[in-house]
Amino acid sequence: MPNYGREVAIYLDYVAEHYKNPPLATAVVHWHGPNGWHNSCSGMLSRIRYAYRGLASPEWYPDAAEYASHMTTLTRVMNDGDLGLWMNMSLRFMKYPHEERIPAWVTRPDGQMHLHQACTNVFEKYGIDVNAHTFYSCCATFVIPWDRIVSLPLAFYKDFLAVAMSNAERDDPEFGYGCWEFAVWQWYREPPLDARMEDLYIKAENVSTELDLTRCLTPVNNMNPDC
Repeated sequence: MPNYGREVAIYLDYVAEHYKNPPLATAVVHWHGPNGWHNSCSGMLSRIRYAYRGLASPEWYPDAAEYASHMTTLTRVMNDGDLGLWMNMSLRFMKYPHEERIPAWVTRPDGQMHLHQACTNVFEKYGIDVNAHTFYSCCATFVIPWDRIVSLPLAFYKDFLAVAMSNAERDDPEFGYGCWEFAVWQWYREPPLDARMEDLYIKAENVSTELDLTRCLTPVNNMNPDC
C-alpha cells in the first residue's frame, strides 16, 4: 500500500503535536531499530544512553551533557566491537567536503542540492540554506535536543507536513531523500564535525562495554533502505 508521507511526515507530525509540551530530546529511529545496514546494536544503544546521561545528570556527566546538546547521528557503519572500522567508515562520511556528501542523483552539475520546488519554497520561506556547510550523516537516524527543534517555528513543521502529504509528494522517495534525509542537518545548522565532537562520539561509543547486548539482533545488511 502507498507509504504516504514516509518517515518525514511521521517526524513532522510528532514535532507539531509535542511542540508546546516537549521532552528534553527525541531519538529518531527507523522501524528496524539498530538492525539495518546503517546501524548497529552497540552504536545506537550506546549513543542514546550517553545522551540520556547528559540530559538526566549533567552535573555528573559534563562531557555527556555537551554531547547531548548537539544533534547527533545514530548512523554507524561497522561490525560490533570494531571501533577502527567505525572510525574509518562512519566518521569519514561526516567529514566529506560538502559537494561530495550528496549522491549525484540529487545534485545539479554545479554541485548544489536539487530539491523539489515544493520543499524549496518552504525552506526559502523559513531561511533554511540546504547548501550550508554543516555536519552530515545519512539515513535520518539521530538524537536531537528539543531546543534545536524549536529553533524553527511551529509553522515550519505544519507547512512542511502539508507539502509532504500533498498528492504530488506524499509517496515520492526522492522527495524524502532530497528534502529530508540529506537536508535535515541543514534545518538545525549542526556544525561540522571537529576534534572535540569526534572525541565525544568515541566516549559515547565506549558506553557499549557497559551494555548487555545479548538480546540485540545481528544487523541485517540486505534490508530495503526505502522501508
